[in-house]
This record gives sequence, C-alpha cells and structure tokens, in this order.
Amino acid sequence: MSDVNYAIFLQVFGSFNDSQVHPIQLKSYGTWRHLEKYPQVDEIRYPKAGTTNPECQLWRVDLSGETAETRQISPPASLGQGAGGEAPHFSGIKFVNSDTFAVKWMNRVQTKTVVTLCQTKGSGECKEVFANYEREGSVVVFTLFSTGLGLTFWSNSGGWTTSTTSTSEATEMRPGW
Repeated sequence: MSDVNYAIFLQVFGSFNDSQVHPIQLKSYGTWRHLEKYPQVDEIRYPKAGTTNPECQLWRVDLSGETAETRQISPPASLGQGAGGEAPHFSGIKFVNSDTFAVKWMNRVQTKTVVTLCQTKGSGECKEVFANYEREGSVVVFTLFSTGLGLTFWSNSGGWTTSTTSTSEATEMRPGW
C-alpha cells in the first residue's frame, strides 16, 4: 500500500481500509537524498499470506445535476467472493470518454480478471466487457489505454502482444492482432 489511503480519478475515486491488516516493522536508513547513519524503524501495514487483506471500495460521482451524487461501484458478480469472503479489488481505472470509464478488477489470488465499462451519470451501471480466467497460475497483467476509438489493452507476456478495443456500446472485447 502507499502512504495515503485514497486515490482520485476525476469523477471516480477509490478508498482503502487497511486498519485490520497487521503491521510489520522495517528498518530504514532514510531516503536516497538524506541517508541516516543509524536505522530507524518504520511500521507499514502489509498483508501476508493467510492474513486479512485491505478492504477497497470504488466510488463514482455524478456531477451532472445540481448536487453531486456519489454511488458505490460494485465488483462484477462473475468474480464472486474469494476464500474467506474476501472481495475482489480494482487494479486499474481509465476514462474511455467523458461519460464512460473502464475498471480492471481482479480476485485476490489473481487467477481471474474482469474489465467493466461504467457510466459516470445516472445509475452508474457497469457492464462486463472482458474476462480472463487462468486455471494454472496467475492471469497475464495488462494495461488499459484510452484511445479516440474506445478502450485498448496491451499485454506482453512470454513474447506475445495482444490488443483489444472496446467502445461504450460494445457488449464484449475481442482480441485483435
């Protein structure tokens, strides 16, 4: 985790609660600009295997009315709940246009990833447009890019590169080479 417990993406923001995560202590010799002669002990909250993970929530703010309306964005139902009831987490957000943004979700063990397209106005409904499930090992990490034509993701793993494009009207993303 970082030193802050929030992230802001224009009309979308995430909140993170790591208060139930056990802290660990690390020795620090300062920063690269200012090294200390003797170490100090820093405490950070870092989830180890089998322990409580931070809780994260994603919110969107509709700024189109007279007052701002905030709604929580739920993870896609297809990811379900993980072992121990842990909710999936978001790992990337990218605006496709002024009314639509994409969210990359993952389960905690990183064997499933789903991309949803969400609206910034109205009910804020999200539509699942891409899913990747791995039976053995972790899903391939990919990056979301916003282009004039919609949303593209690129992945480079084991020597191959894939791109996929989707617009807010798309029902699913299809690989394209």
